[in-house]
Amino acid sequence: MLYFMVFGESLLNDAVTIVCYNIANEFKELESITFFDCFMGFVSFLVVSLGGLAIGLILGFLTSFITKYTEHVRVVEPVFLFGLSYLSYILGELFHLSGIIALISCGLVQTHYAMRNLSYKSNACIMYFTKVISNIMESMIFIILGVMLVNERGWFWSDWHPLFSVFSIVLCVVVRFIVVYFLTYIINRYTGGVRHVSFQEQFIIAYGGLRGAISFSLAFMIDDSVEEKNTLLAATYMVILFTVFIQGSSIKLLVKYLKIQLAGKNDRFRLFLEFNHGMIDNLSQGIEDLCGYKNYSWINICSRWSRRFLRPFLQKNYTEDKKGNKLAEMDKALNLRDQMIASSSTNSFSRQATIDEMAESGINVDLIDDEEGLCIQNHKDPHRVEEIEKATDELTKDSAHIRALMNNPFEEVDFEHFR
Repeated sequence: MLYFMVFGESLLNDAVTIVCYNIANEFKELESITFFDCFMGFVSFLVVSLGGLAIGLILGFLTSFITKYTEHVRVVEPVFLFGLSYLSYILGELFHLSGIIALISCGLVQTHYAMRNLSYKSNACIMYFTKVISNIMESMIFIILGVMLVNERGWFWSDWHPLFSVFSIVLCVVVRFIVVYFLTYIINRYTGGVRHVSFQEQFIIAYGGLRGAISFSLAFMIDDSVEEKNTLLAATYMVILFTVFIQGSSIKLLVKYLKIQLAGKNDRFRLFLEFNHGMIDNLSQGIEDLCGYKNYSWINICSRWSRRFLRPFLQKNYTEDKKGNKLAEMDKALNLRDQMIASSSTNSFSRQATIDEMAESGINVDLIDDEEGLCIQNHKDPHRVEEIEKATDELTKDSAHIRALMNNPFEEVDFEHFR
Protein backbone atom coordinates (compact mmCIF):
# COMPACT_ATOMS: atom_id res chain seq x y z
CA MET A 1 0.00 0.00 0.00
CA LEU A 2 2.91 2.35 0.74
CA TYR A 3 4.16 1.86 -2.82
CA PHE A 4 0.84 3.01 -4.29
CA MET A 5 0.73 6.05 -2.01
CA VAL A 6 4.25 7.15 -2.98
CA PHE A 7 3.73 6.37 -6.67
CA GLY A 8 0.34 8.08 -6.87
CA GLU A 9 1.55 11.12 -4.97
CA SER A 10 4.58 11.58 -7.22
CA LEU A 11 2.50 11.04 -10.36
CA LEU A 12 -0.11 13.64 -9.47
CA ASN A 13 2.56 15.99 -8.12
CA ASP A 14 4.23 16.10 -11.53
CA ALA A 15 0.98 17.02 -13.24
CA VAL A 16 0.07 19.71 -10.70
CA THR A 17 3.62 21.12 -10.79
CA ILE A 18 3.48 21.66 -14.55
CA VAL A 19 0.09 23.39 -14.29
CA CYS A 20 1.33 25.71 -11.53
CA TYR A 21 4.52 26.42 -13.50
CA ASN A 22 2.51 27.54 -16.53
CA ILE A 23 0.32 29.79 -14.36
CA ALA A 24 3.43 31.34 -12.76
CA ASN A 25 4.80 32.04 -16.25
CA GLU A 26 1.62 33.92 -17.09
CA PHE A 27 1.88 35.94 -13.87
CA LYS A 28 5.43 36.90 -14.84
CA GLU A 29 4.10 38.93 -17.77
CA LEU A 30 1.92 41.10 -15.50
CA GLU A 31 3.22 44.43 -14.26
CA SER A 32 1.40 44.08 -10.94
CA ILE A 33 -0.47 41.13 -9.45
CA THR A 34 -3.82 41.94 -7.84
CA PHE A 35 -6.22 39.83 -5.80
CA PHE A 36 -8.40 39.39 -8.87
CA ASP A 37 -5.39 38.03 -10.78
CA CYS A 38 -4.78 35.48 -8.02
CA PHE A 39 -8.45 34.47 -8.10
CA MET A 40 -8.36 34.05 -11.87
CA GLY A 41 -5.16 32.05 -11.54
CA PHE A 42 -6.95 29.69 -9.13
CA VAL A 43 -9.88 29.41 -11.55
CA SER A 44 -7.44 28.73 -14.39
CA PHE A 45 -5.83 25.98 -12.31
CA LEU A 46 -9.22 24.32 -11.77
CA VAL A 47 -10.20 24.64 -15.43
CA VAL A 48 -6.90 23.22 -16.68
CA SER A 49 -6.93 20.33 -14.19
CA LEU A 50 -10.62 19.42 -14.44
CA GLY A 51 -10.60 19.89 -18.21
CA GLY A 52 -7.72 17.45 -18.59
CA LEU A 53 -9.50 15.07 -16.21
CA ALA A 54 -12.70 15.23 -18.30
CA ILE A 55 -10.85 14.52 -21.56
CA GLY A 56 -9.08 11.54 -20.02
CA LEU A 57 -12.30 10.10 -18.58
CA ILE A 58 -14.17 10.45 -21.87
CA LEU A 59 -11.47 8.71 -23.91
CA GLY A 60 -11.03 6.07 -21.20
CA PHE A 61 -14.74 5.25 -21.31
CA LEU A 62 -14.58 5.25 -25.11
CA THR A 63 -11.72 2.73 -25.01
CA SER A 64 -13.68 0.48 -22.66
CA PHE A 65 -16.79 0.62 -24.84
CA ILE A 66 -14.83 -0.18 -28.02
CA THR A 67 -12.95 -3.12 -26.49
CA LYS A 68 -16.28 -4.55 -25.39
CA TYR A 69 -16.91 -5.50 -29.04
CA THR A 70 -13.41 -6.57 -30.17
CA GLU A 71 -13.84 -10.25 -29.38
CA HIS A 72 -13.18 -11.33 -32.98
CA VAL A 73 -10.47 -8.75 -33.76
CA ARG A 74 -8.14 -9.11 -30.79
CA VAL A 75 -5.19 -7.71 -32.71
CA VAL A 76 -6.59 -4.15 -32.56
CA GLU A 77 -7.06 -4.12 -28.78
CA PRO A 78 -3.55 -2.86 -27.88
CA VAL A 79 -3.77 -0.36 -30.74
CA PHE A 80 -6.96 1.17 -29.37
CA LEU A 81 -5.62 1.17 -25.82
CA PHE A 82 -2.35 2.96 -26.58
CA GLY A 83 -3.77 5.10 -29.38
CA LEU A 84 -6.66 6.58 -27.40
CA SER A 85 -4.52 7.12 -24.30
CA TYR A 86 -2.00 9.08 -26.38
CA LEU A 87 -4.88 10.93 -28.04
CA SER A 88 -6.03 12.08 -24.59
CA TYR A 89 -2.63 13.69 -24.00
CA ILE A 90 -2.65 15.33 -27.46
CA LEU A 91 -6.16 16.74 -26.99
CA GLY A 92 -5.29 18.03 -23.53
CA GLU A 93 -2.30 19.96 -24.85
CA LEU A 94 -4.20 21.07 -27.96
CA PHE A 95 -6.88 22.79 -25.87
CA HIS A 96 -4.26 24.18 -23.41
CA LEU A 97 -5.39 21.84 -20.67
CA SER A 98 -3.30 19.41 -18.65
CA GLY A 99 -2.21 16.61 -20.97
CA ILE A 100 -0.59 14.66 -18.12
CA ILE A 101 -3.77 14.68 -16.01
CA ALA A 102 -5.73 13.62 -19.09
CA LEU A 103 -3.30 10.75 -19.68
CA ILE A 104 -3.41 9.65 -16.03
CA SER A 105 -7.21 9.67 -15.83
CA CYS A 106 -7.51 7.85 -19.16
CA GLY A 107 -5.11 5.16 -17.96
CA LEU A 108 -7.00 4.71 -14.69
CA VAL A 109 -10.31 4.19 -16.49
CA GLN A 110 -8.73 1.82 -19.00
CA THR A 111 -7.20 -0.25 -16.21
CA HIS A 112 -10.47 -0.39 -14.29
CA TYR A 113 -12.78 -1.24 -17.19
CA ALA A 114 -11.08 -1.83 -20.56
CA MET A 115 -8.46 -4.32 -19.35
CA ARG A 116 -11.24 -6.69 -18.28
CA ASN A 117 -12.42 -6.89 -21.88
CA LEU A 118 -9.04 -7.86 -23.33
CA SER A 119 -7.78 -11.33 -24.15
CA TYR A 120 -4.73 -12.99 -22.64
CA LYS A 121 -2.58 -12.16 -25.67
CA SER A 122 -3.57 -8.49 -25.57
CA ASN A 123 -2.82 -8.30 -21.84
CA ALA A 124 0.60 -9.86 -22.37
CA CYS A 125 1.36 -7.54 -25.30
CA ILE A 126 0.39 -4.43 -23.34
CA MET A 127 2.30 -5.52 -20.24
CA TYR A 128 5.58 -6.26 -22.03
CA PHE A 129 5.39 -3.24 -24.34
CA THR A 130 4.73 -0.93 -21.38
CA LYS A 131 7.66 -2.35 -19.42
CA VAL A 132 10.04 -1.97 -22.35
CA ILE A 133 8.99 1.62 -23.07
CA SER A 134 9.09 2.52 -19.37
CA ASN A 135 12.64 1.24 -18.92
CA ILE A 136 13.83 2.97 -22.10
CA MET A 137 12.30 6.32 -21.13
CA GLU A 138 13.69 6.20 -17.58
CA SER A 139 17.17 5.46 -18.92
CA MET A 140 16.95 8.24 -21.51
CA ILE A 141 15.89 10.79 -18.90
CA PHE A 142 19.00 10.27 -16.79
CA ILE A 143 21.25 9.96 -19.86
CA ILE A 144 20.04 13.36 -21.07
CA LEU A 145 20.45 14.76 -17.56
CA GLY A 146 24.04 13.55 -17.35
CA VAL A 147 24.94 14.71 -20.86
CA MET A 148 23.52 18.18 -20.22
CA LEU A 149 25.40 18.41 -16.94
CA VAL A 150 28.72 17.65 -18.65
CA ASN A 151 28.09 19.77 -21.75
CA GLU A 152 27.11 22.84 -19.73
CA ARG A 153 30.01 22.40 -17.34
CA GLY A 154 31.44 25.87 -17.99
CA TRP A 155 28.44 27.91 -16.91
CA PHE A 156 27.46 25.35 -14.30
CA TRP A 157 30.45 26.21 -12.14
CA SER A 158 30.80 29.84 -13.19
CA ASP A 159 27.22 30.76 -12.20
CA TRP A 160 26.87 28.32 -9.33
CA HIS A 161 25.72 29.98 -6.10
CA PRO A 162 26.60 27.63 -3.18
CA LEU A 163 24.42 29.30 -0.55
CA PHE A 164 21.39 29.43 -2.85
CA SER A 165 21.84 25.75 -3.72
CA VAL A 166 22.10 24.74 -0.06
CA PHE A 167 19.00 26.74 0.83
CA SER A 168 17.15 25.12 -2.09
CA ILE A 169 17.98 21.63 -0.83
CA VAL A 170 17.03 22.44 2.77
CA LEU A 171 13.76 24.13 1.81
CA CYS A 172 12.77 21.27 -0.52
CA VAL A 173 13.26 18.71 2.24
CA VAL A 174 11.69 20.76 5.07
CA VAL A 175 8.66 21.91 3.08
CA ARG A 176 7.99 18.39 1.84
CA PHE A 177 8.01 17.01 5.40
CA ILE A 178 5.63 19.77 6.55
CA VAL A 179 3.21 19.22 3.67
CA VAL A 180 3.24 15.41 3.93
CA TYR A 181 2.62 15.37 7.69
CA PHE A 182 -0.11 18.01 7.39
CA LEU A 183 -1.96 16.21 4.59
CA THR A 184 -1.67 12.77 6.16
CA TYR A 185 -3.03 14.21 9.42
CA ILE A 186 -6.09 15.42 7.53
CA ILE A 187 -6.44 12.02 5.84
CA ASN A 188 -6.19 10.10 9.13
CA ARG A 189 -8.55 12.52 10.85
CA TYR A 190 -11.34 12.96 8.34
CA THR A 191 -11.47 9.91 6.05
CA GLY A 192 -13.29 7.68 8.51
CA GLY A 193 -10.36 5.36 9.11
CA VAL A 194 -10.39 3.88 5.61
CA ARG A 195 -6.61 3.55 5.67
CA HIS A 196 -4.56 4.90 8.57
CA VAL A 197 -1.14 6.16 7.50
CA SER A 198 1.36 5.43 10.26
CA PHE A 199 4.14 7.77 11.37
CA GLN A 200 6.77 5.52 9.78
CA GLU A 201 4.93 5.54 6.47
CA GLN A 202 4.60 9.32 6.62
CA PHE A 203 8.35 9.62 7.12
CA ILE A 204 9.10 7.36 4.15
CA ILE A 205 6.67 9.29 1.93
CA ALA A 206 8.29 12.60 2.91
CA TYR A 207 11.84 11.29 2.65
CA GLY A 208 11.21 9.56 -0.68
CA GLY A 209 10.43 12.73 -2.60
CA LEU A 210 13.05 12.43 -5.36
CA ARG A 211 13.47 15.24 -7.90
CA GLY A 212 14.47 14.46 -11.44
CA ALA A 213 13.03 14.85 -14.92
CA ILE A 214 10.23 17.33 -14.18
CA SER A 215 12.32 19.78 -12.15
CA PHE A 216 15.15 19.69 -14.68
CA SER A 217 12.80 20.15 -17.65
CA LEU A 218 11.01 23.11 -16.08
CA ALA A 219 14.29 24.79 -15.16
CA PHE A 220 15.68 24.19 -18.63
CA MET A 221 12.55 25.71 -20.22
CA ILE A 222 13.34 29.11 -18.69
CA ASP A 223 14.01 31.66 -21.40
CA ASP A 224 17.69 32.32 -22.12
CA SER A 225 17.10 36.04 -21.69
CA VAL A 226 16.64 35.51 -17.95
CA GLU A 227 19.97 36.28 -16.28
CA GLU A 228 19.32 33.95 -13.35
CA LYS A 229 18.62 30.90 -15.52
CA ASN A 230 22.09 29.38 -15.05
CA THR A 231 21.93 29.89 -11.28
CA LEU A 232 18.52 28.21 -11.14
CA LEU A 233 19.75 25.35 -13.32
CA ALA A 234 22.79 24.86 -11.10
CA ALA A 235 20.61 24.77 -7.98
CA THR A 236 18.26 22.31 -9.72
CA TYR A 237 21.20 20.05 -10.53
CA MET A 238 22.31 20.10 -6.89
CA VAL A 239 18.80 19.26 -5.65
CA ILE A 240 18.53 16.38 -8.12
CA LEU A 241 21.94 14.98 -7.21
CA PHE A 242 21.20 15.22 -3.48
CA THR A 243 17.75 13.62 -3.64
CA VAL A 244 18.73 10.86 -6.08
CA PHE A 245 22.08 9.82 -4.62
CA ILE A 246 21.73 10.70 -0.91
CA GLN A 247 18.04 10.11 -0.26
CA GLY A 248 17.60 7.46 -2.92
CA SER A 249 20.53 5.34 -1.76
CA SER A 250 19.51 5.48 1.92
CA ILE A 251 15.77 4.87 1.54
CA LYS A 252 16.17 1.08 1.63
CA LEU A 253 18.05 1.21 4.94
CA LEU A 254 15.38 3.47 6.44
CA VAL A 255 12.61 1.11 5.35
CA LYS A 256 14.36 -1.74 7.16
CA TYR A 257 15.19 0.38 10.21
CA LEU A 258 11.62 1.66 10.59
CA LYS A 259 10.32 -1.90 10.10
CA ILE A 260 7.98 -1.02 7.27
CA GLN A 261 5.93 -4.07 6.34
CA LEU A 262 7.02 -5.31 2.94
CA ALA A 263 4.80 -7.04 0.41
CA GLY A 264 4.82 -10.74 1.19
CA LYS A 265 4.44 -13.60 -1.24
CA ASN A 266 1.12 -14.97 0.01
CA ASP A 267 0.02 -16.31 -3.36
CA ARG A 268 -0.86 -19.71 -1.92
CA PHE A 269 -3.30 -18.08 0.53
CA ARG A 270 -4.62 -15.16 -1.50
CA LEU A 271 -8.00 -16.76 -2.16
CA PHE A 272 -8.31 -17.61 1.53
CA LEU A 273 -7.36 -14.05 2.51
CA GLU A 274 -9.86 -12.63 0.04
CA PHE A 275 -12.57 -14.89 1.44
CA ASN A 276 -11.60 -13.87 4.98
CA HIS A 277 -11.68 -10.15 4.14
CA GLY A 278 -15.05 -10.56 2.45
CA MET A 279 -16.46 -12.32 5.51
CA ILE A 280 -15.20 -9.54 7.79
CA ASP A 281 -16.68 -6.87 5.49
CA ASN A 282 -20.07 -8.60 5.45
CA LEU A 283 -19.95 -9.01 9.23
CA SER A 284 -19.12 -5.32 9.63
CA GLN A 285 -22.03 -4.36 7.39
CA GLY A 286 -24.36 -6.48 9.50
CA ILE A 287 -23.16 -4.80 12.68
CA GLU A 288 -23.60 -1.37 11.05
CA ASP A 289 -27.19 -2.24 10.12
CA LEU A 290 -27.93 -3.37 13.68
CA CYS A 291 -26.40 -0.20 15.12
CA GLY A 292 -28.21 2.06 12.65
CA TYR A 293 -24.92 3.34 11.23
CA LYS A 294 -24.08 3.21 7.55
CA ASN A 295 -20.83 4.27 5.94
CA TYR A 296 -21.77 6.57 3.07
CA SER A 297 -18.25 7.44 2.01
CA TRP A 298 -17.54 8.69 -1.49
CA ILE A 299 -15.60 5.51 -2.21
CA ASN A 300 -18.58 3.28 -1.45
CA ILE A 301 -20.99 5.53 -3.35
CA CYS A 302 -18.79 5.59 -6.45
CA SER A 303 -18.21 1.84 -6.21
CA ARG A 304 -21.94 1.08 -6.07
CA TRP A 305 -22.64 3.48 -8.94
CA SER A 306 -19.89 1.85 -10.99
CA ARG A 307 -21.23 -1.66 -10.39
CA ARG A 308 -24.80 -0.67 -11.16
CA PHE A 309 -24.36 1.51 -14.25
CA LEU A 310 -20.81 1.71 -15.65
CA ARG A 311 -19.66 -1.91 -15.57
CA PRO A 312 -22.74 -3.34 -17.34
CA PHE A 313 -22.34 -0.69 -20.04
CA LEU A 314 -18.54 -0.87 -20.47
CA GLN A 315 -17.75 -4.54 -19.77
CA LYS A 316 -18.94 -7.55 -21.67
CA ASN A 317 -20.72 -10.39 -19.88
CA TYR A 318 -20.85 -8.47 -16.60
CA THR A 319 -23.28 -9.61 -13.93
CA GLU A 320 -23.72 -7.91 -10.58
CA ASP A 321 -23.91 -9.36 -7.08
CA LYS A 322 -23.45 -13.04 -7.85
CA LYS A 323 -22.18 -15.26 -5.07
CA GLY A 324 -18.56 -16.11 -5.55
CA ASN A 325 -17.92 -13.44 -8.18
CA LYS A 326 -15.13 -11.87 -6.15
CA LEU A 327 -13.36 -15.17 -5.58
CA ALA A 328 -13.86 -16.20 -9.20
CA GLU A 329 -12.33 -12.94 -10.43
CA MET A 330 -9.41 -13.33 -8.04
CA ASP A 331 -8.83 -16.91 -9.19
CA LYS A 332 -9.03 -15.83 -12.84
CA ALA A 333 -6.50 -13.05 -12.27
CA LEU A 334 -4.10 -15.41 -10.50
CA ASN A 335 -4.38 -18.01 -13.24
CA LEU A 336 -3.80 -15.38 -15.91
CA ARG A 337 -0.68 -14.13 -14.15
CA ASP A 338 0.65 -17.65 -13.62
CA GLN A 339 0.03 -18.50 -17.26
CA MET A 340 1.92 -15.41 -18.40
CA ILE A 341 4.85 -16.49 -16.22
CA ALA A 342 4.82 -20.20 -17.06
CA SER A 343 3.86 -20.21 -20.73
CA SER A 344 6.58 -20.82 -23.29
CA SER A 345 7.28 -17.76 -25.44
CA THR A 346 9.16 -19.79 -28.07
CA ASN A 347 6.24 -22.09 -28.81
CA SER A 348 3.82 -19.15 -28.80
CA PHE A 349 5.82 -17.26 -31.41
CA SER A 350 6.23 -20.36 -33.60
CA ARG A 351 2.46 -20.90 -33.64
CA GLN A 352 1.44 -17.26 -33.98
CA ALA A 353 1.33 -17.23 -37.81
CA THR A 354 -0.87 -20.32 -37.86
CA ILE A 355 -3.22 -18.90 -35.23
CA ASP A 356 -3.57 -15.62 -37.10
CA GLU A 357 -4.29 -17.51 -40.32
CA MET A 358 -6.95 -19.56 -38.56
CA ALA A 359 -8.62 -16.43 -37.16
CA GLU A 360 -8.57 -14.66 -40.52
CA SER A 361 -10.06 -17.69 -42.29
CA GLY A 362 -13.21 -17.45 -40.20
CA ILE A 363 -12.53 -20.00 -37.45
CA ASN A 364 -14.14 -18.95 -34.19
CA VAL A 365 -11.62 -17.20 -31.97
CA ASP A 366 -13.15 -18.90 -28.94
CA LEU A 367 -11.58 -22.16 -30.15
CA ILE A 368 -8.18 -20.54 -29.80
CA ASP A 369 -9.07 -19.16 -26.37
CA ASP A 370 -10.21 -22.64 -25.30
CA GLU A 371 -6.66 -23.90 -25.75
CA GLU A 372 -5.47 -21.08 -23.50
CA GLY A 373 -8.09 -21.95 -20.90
CA LEU A 374 -7.00 -25.57 -20.97
CA CYS A 375 -3.42 -24.48 -20.29
CA ILE A 376 -4.60 -22.28 -17.43
CA GLN A 377 -6.42 -25.15 -15.73
CA ASN A 378 -3.55 -27.60 -16.07
CA HIS A 379 -0.40 -25.45 -15.90
CA LYS A 380 0.43 -26.61 -12.37
CA ASP A 381 0.81 -30.23 -13.51
CA PRO A 382 4.16 -30.48 -15.36
CA HIS A 383 3.23 -33.78 -17.05
CA ARG A 384 -0.07 -32.33 -18.21
CA VAL A 385 1.62 -29.20 -19.57
CA GLU A 386 4.19 -31.30 -21.44
CA GLU A 387 1.45 -33.49 -22.89
CA ILE A 388 -0.60 -30.50 -24.07
CA GLU A 389 2.42 -28.75 -25.60
CA LYS A 390 3.43 -31.91 -27.47
CA ALA A 391 -0.07 -32.46 -28.83
CA THR A 392 -0.40 -28.80 -29.81
CA ASP A 393 2.92 -28.82 -31.65
CA GLU A 394 1.82 -31.86 -33.63
CA LEU A 395 -1.46 -30.20 -34.56
CA THR A 396 0.11 -26.90 -35.62
CA LYS A 397 2.82 -28.20 -37.92
CA ASP A 398 0.67 -27.86 -41.03
CA SER A 399 -1.98 -25.16 -41.45
CA ALA A 400 -3.78 -27.21 -44.14
CA HIS A 401 -4.01 -30.14 -41.76
CA ILE A 402 -5.41 -27.83 -39.07
CA ARG A 403 -8.03 -26.48 -41.45
CA ALA A 404 -9.05 -30.02 -42.37
CA LEU A 405 -9.32 -30.96 -38.72
CA MET A 406 -11.47 -27.92 -37.97
CA ASN A 407 -13.79 -28.67 -40.91
CA ASN A 408 -14.21 -32.36 -40.03
CA PRO A 409 -12.78 -32.92 -36.56
CA PHE A 410 -14.57 -36.12 -35.55
CA GLU A 411 -12.92 -38.20 -38.27
CA GLU A 412 -9.36 -37.16 -37.57
CA VAL A 413 -9.03 -36.17 -33.93
CA ASP A 414 -9.05 -38.53 -30.98
CA PHE A 415 -10.52 -36.30 -28.28
CA GLU A 416 -9.77 -38.86 -25.58
CA HIS A 417 -6.16 -37.85 -25.94
CA PHE A 418 -6.95 -34.35 -24.67
CA ARG A 419 -9.19 -35.26 -21.76
